[in-house]
Formats: sequence, structure tokens, C-alpha cells
Amino acid sequence: MRSSPPTRINYPVLLGVVALHAALFAWALRPPRPHDNAPARRAAATATAAPVPGATAPAKPAQDPDEADDDDADRAPADDPRRAFTPQQWRRNHATAAQAQDQRLYGAPGNRAAAPTPAALIQALGRGETAAATAAAGLQEDCEALAALPEQVDAVLLQELDARTQALARASLDARLQRLAQRRQRCADWRAARAAIDAARRAYAARSDADAFEALRTQLQLEPNTPGLLQRLRDELQALWQSQSQRRVGRTLALQLLADDGDAQNAIGLRLLLQLAERDDADVEFVAAVLAQGYGHLPPQPALAASWQRRAADLGADAAIDAQLAQAEVQTTPAQAWAWHAWRVWLNAHGCYVDTPRADDALLIGDLGALRGLDARLDASARRDAAAAYRERVERHGARARAARGCDAEPGEAG
Repeated sequence: MRSSPPTRINYPVLLGVVALHAALFAWALRPPRPHDNAPARRAAATATAAPVPGATAPAKPAQDPDEADDDDADRAPADDPRRAFTPQQWRRNHATAAQAQDQRLYGAPGNRAAAPTPAALIQALGRGETAAATAAAGLQEDCEALAALPEQVDAVLLQELDARTQALARASLDARLQRLAQRRQRCADWRAARAAIDAARRAYAARSDADAFEALRTQLQLEPNTPGLLQRLRDELQALWQSQSQRRVGRTLALQLLADDGDAQNAIGLRLLLQLAERDDADVEFVAAVLAQGYGHLPPQPALAASWQRRAADLGADAAIDAQLAQAEVQTTPAQAWAWHAWRVWLNAHGCYVDTPRADDALLIGDLGALRGLDARLDASARRDAAAAYRERVERHGARARAARGCDAEPGEAG
């Protein structure tokens, strides 16, 4: 609160504030997810098709789409992600990335509590297993975030693609629908057993040997309106950060400090926020979003956010790539726009967007359509420039981007 507590406390208002903060803190505990920025993406795609302002040379005649396809067929896989993967490799890469996502969400790889059945989860919680508490919290987050996504691709956009890229789009859709069916069944089982799971989680959190962070997360999810939770949250997060320095703790603590009253607390929160991104690539997208949007007493920081958004784009953040495509320099340079779209297709092929809150196949179709339109605008020199920029980005940032996004399993690339 902004001033010292009054003598008479308005508990309904207090509980509402606590619930709001608890929801924000719970959001901070989750891995960063790209934002759905479809309007900006459509605007960027439209802008890349516009003529260059002030151009004095005559415009290059529009290339026939079939001719563009023939030129594309001559490209080496290293120069064009559309030629680097088969539909079968695409499905396999997405399945591998989705499995890795489940392991991050539900526990360490190979842990018997990872993605468990409700009965196994309850038994593991009864034994006091920290991995089971992690899995239970991840299961609740995943099922509460399960959204109604389209179950078919946009037929109009799909028709604009050639046969090869249509096959890639359909492979992406098939992989997503398979994942969606698995998630729906898992969440149906969770909802049916939620009362028993919640009871087991509360019993775990009350144990003297319970993991401190998981006990705190259990209370945040199950008892967000507990009086005094904000103060306890601050105290325990600071202690946990000093002892563990884990990313999941650091994000939450940084947001808490930014929301606190007091310039000193806010300054510490900003320093901690930047420290997170400097230390771990997986935090760059999260930090860029906080700087761009502002949080608590921190107003938006456009100048600071710009550099972090560029770094986030180099690491594959969807919204950050959209921000690069929206820049005037990129909009008026088709080769640069081509390289950014190709970069995102390459990441998509590795399953780097399987955990986005929207359909990754829809993102893919948008990028493939943009590439097809840009192909017709590039002369031979611009094609070489575009391919070189794409290759350089893959070579410089590919491994780090995949590691940051958790899609760093060995890919199946066509040679």
C-alpha cells in the first residue's frame, strides 16, 4: 500500500489487492511466453509489401509466383529454412520440443513425478517429494492457461502457399492437434481429481521438510487471499533469492520490489531485473516485456527496452521479432524483412513456439506467406543479402536462441 496502514482496515479491498498481486506473482513464476501480436504482425507484413518511399529507380516488375517457386527450389537448405526441413522432421522436432516443455513444467527429465497421473501425484505428495509439488503447480498453471485454439488452418492463407510449404504448415497443425489432445485429457483428469490433489498439496506445504518455494507457490495458487501473504511473500522471496538465486524466485522478487513504495526498493527491483537478463538468456524476453510495458512504480522505459527487445528478437522472441519487422528501416528493406521472417521459420521448425498461447502453425503460415511475397520483390543481389543475413543470424544466435526457448534437442534437418 502507498501509506502506513490505517487504524481501520478495509478487508474486502485488501483481499482484492492481495488476490491481484498473487495473480501477478503467479504469472511471474511461469516461463516467459511470447505475446500474441497478430495485428502488429499483419501490419508489418502489409508494410513490407509497400513500395520504398522516395525511390527514384523504376520499380522492379512483380515476379510471377511460379517463377519465385522455381528460384526457391535452387536455394540451398542453409539459405532458406523452407528447404531445410521435411514435414516428417518438422513433426519430430515439435514432438521433442513439447516433451522437453512438459519436463520443464512437471519436473526434471526422467523424474517419476513428471506429468504423472492424479493418483501417482497424490501418492508422491504424501511422501513429501518436492518434484511432485512442482508437477502439481505446473499442472494447475497449464490447465488454467489451456485456451480454445483453432483446430484448422486458415484455408485462404494456406492456398497462397506452394505445395512444399503447405505440407510444412499441415505438419505443424497435425503436431499441435496431437499435443492439444494430450493436454485436454491430462487436464480433464486433473479437474476430476482436483479436490484430492489440492488437499494433498496443502498437506505437503504444511510439512516441516517441504521445499520453501513450492510451499509458498502452493499458498499463492490455493490460498491467494490469505491476510499477510504479501509481507510473507516479500520476506520469503528475499530469503530464497539469497540462498538459491533461482530464476523463478528472482522474477517474482523483482516484480515485488517494483510494486513496493519507496524509490530505493524500486531501484533495487530494476537492478535485479536487469541482472536476471544479463545472467540468463531465458529471462531476456520477460525483462524486455516489463521494460516496454512498465510495472508497479516503474513506468515504461522505451529507450532501455529497445536494446533488450533487439536482443530478445535475436533469441527468438515472437513479439520482439514483430517489433523489428515494424521498424521503418526493415519495412523499407525487403532483404532485412525476409531474413527476420526466415529466422522465425527456422525457430518454428525446431519447435521453439510449441508453448505459445496461440497456434504456432498460424504463426508459421503468416511467415511463409510473407516470405513468398518478399521473394517476388528481391532481385538477385537482394536475395544474396537476405540469405547472408539469415545465415549469419542462425550461426550467431541459433544455438543460444534454442537453448533459451527450450527447443535445443537435435533437429532433423535436410541436407
